[in-house]
Amino acid sequence: MKNKKGSAVAIAAIIIILALGVGVIGWKAISIKNRSNISQNDFENKKPDKNPADSQPAESSDESTFSQFGNVTDGCHIVYERPGNSAIDVELVFKINSQCNYGAGNKDCLYTDGDLYCGQKVKIDGKILESKEDLPSKVQVATLTAEKPDDKSTVCCSPRWDERDPDYLGFVSYVNPKFNYEIKWRQEWHKQGDNEPPYPPPPASMTFSRKFSTDDSSPEICDFSILAFDGADSFDGEIESQIDEPGFKQRSFDFGNSLTGTLFMTDNDFQKVKTIYFRHHNAAFRMGYNITKTDRTLQECLPTFEKMIDSFRFND
Repeated sequence: MKNKKGSAVAIAAIIIILALGVGVIGWKAISIKNRSNISQNDFENKKPDKNPADSQPAESSDESTFSQFGNVTDGCHIVYERPGNSAIDVELVFKINSQCNYGAGNKDCLYTDGDLYCGQKVKIDGKILESKEDLPSKVQVATLTAEKPDDKSTVCCSPRWDERDPDYLGFVSYVNPKFNYEIKWRQEWHKQGDNEPPYPPPPASMTFSRKFSTDDSSPEICDFSILAFDGADSFDGEIESQIDEPGFKQRSFDFGNSLTGTLFMTDNDFQKVKTIYFRHHNAAFRMGYNITKTDRTLQECLPTFEKMIDSFRFND
């Protein structure tokens, strides 16, 4: 009987000890959890305040995108309405790469015969150039999509050149009658005549020059030329001879209108030469410029020649 009583006491003692142990472990777990919460809260409270500007899009007034339906008005403008604002007037600026879709797919606005009629609905995507009172007032057109006009009686805008691109003020078009290409050149410069050198004469060759003196006595060269050959004739031999020529850099060239070519360029202390070779249909072309480097050739000729290259198009 004594043994049974002793065993019961021992078992009870063990149960009490186990209960106390579980309680201690539980208390420690709760304590650790509370400390963890306090530490996390302290960390959150000590975080630096987020600058509201970090979550705001950066302002870019002259780089902001524009996407809007509107109705065409005089002088290549559109008008549209927005809640709180009525009759927002926006001037459209057409650049060399502006694309217009009059129902037959996107084409270069400045090289496509197309008119916009007063009241005609159009969709404009582009870049905001100027704003007034936080509303766009002038937009450079990336793409213009025109709906079928309700009334064709009054033309309000003809994007085709007409000095619509301010970068080409003072430029006129030259269209080659044989090879059907078009290029812009400065009207006050000299264009090669039918009986003038260099050989061959137009239309196979065409040279545009900035003459710094009336008697050609100026040593400054400022020439832009285009040479074309029909059929099997090409410039392969000329290209191969320049590949290993010291001082010439070669790379591919993309006109940006599905026309590509091979470009060679040399640029030293005295001269800058840029030549592009390309093919179109069955004809081979060489186009580029040659300038002697002086202050006025770099200021007058170089920017003009790069614009001429950008304006080059085939009209077929």
